[in-house]
Amino acid sequence: MKPDKPKTELVVLGAQITTNDANLYRLKDLHKIAVERGFATKHDDPYSFLRQKETKRLIASIESKVTVNSRSPVVQSVTTGPNSMRGAYGHRYVLLAYAASLHGDVYLDAMVALDFAYSQNSDEQLSASQKALRAEKRLNDEVSDVSRCASKLARSKTTVPPLRSAVIEAVAGLQACFPGFDPAPMFEAAKSKPKPKPKRVRKWPAQN
Repeated sequence: MKPDKPKTELVVLGAQITTNDANLYRLKDLHKIAVERGFATKHDDPYSFLRQKETKRLIASIESKVTVNSRSPVVQSVTTGPNSMRGAYGHRYVLLAYAASLHGDVYLDAMVALDFAYSQNSDEQLSASQKALRAEKRLNDEVSDVSRCASKLARSKTTVPPLRSAVIEAVAGLQACFPGFDPAPMFEAAKSKPKPKPKRVRKWPAQN
């Protein structure tokens, strides 16, 4: 059976970063391009980075907070198969931390590349943890939208004294937040509401 071909879905500093079936990134690829660009030395290799105490604490945090329900490892060392697939692999957060330890420019380019790569993924391509994070983000966005609509309604009641104007502003806010909302019945109700009669001021006769 032939070994799987390396996946090259991520590009950092113009170089392809190999990913494996566990959706981990090959740190050696990042180190190689960083050295070529003058952002790192040969002593900044991935295994030296993975042995650091700070890195081990980061890996433990990722395992307990991010990939707790995932079977995929946070880091992986591949020592068999073709040379193009061997080396240390890490979760995308490990890749970002490694990039930051090399140089600010490497970190920035890696972060932008990862943001773009994950924005292009469909739900079918995401892992369970990634799907959960995306669903949580969508829920937070919807809650924020509802909160903004509620704020608009609250402001319309307190800042616009006339009832008719308040209704019109509130309906406009609902229509902006919920496309397809028909404001006609509410407009008709606002138009048909009788206006209060002005109070008659009693005039007193002038005294001589």
